[in-house]
Amino acid sequence: MDWLRDWNTNARNTSVCQVLVSTILRELPPSRLKSLDGVSKTVEALIAYSDRHFQRIDRMLQKSYLVDFSIVTMKSLLPVGESESVNEKTSSDSEADEEEAKEQPRKRGKAATTGKSKKQRV
Repeated sequence: MDWLRDWNTNARNTSVCQVLVSTILRELPPSRLKSLDGVSKTVEALIAYSDRHFQRIDRMLQKSYLVDFSIVTMKSLLPVGESESVNEKTSSDSEADEEEAKEQPRKRGKAATTGKSKKQRV
């Protein structure tokens, strides 16, 4: 449990940590968890950092609504005919890009075909 506490201190690892904590809490009976040494302090730290991560994610979600609102507002500034054509171009461009990516095999870089690394080519 201590390494879960350490993982939970970093935002990059918090999602993995939360899944593991959830699994442990579902699978192990409370009596077993209570018998572990120092589990109460570990759980307190997990709760504190989990709360911080929740608040951070909530702020990010609120900011994403602001971005969505800004995009919708900017579209309303375009002339009537243009805003419809922009929507059509955007959806058709993304569909064309997806089809093109599926059809074309992955290209190998110049270094991969010549056998030379970047350092050797410079």
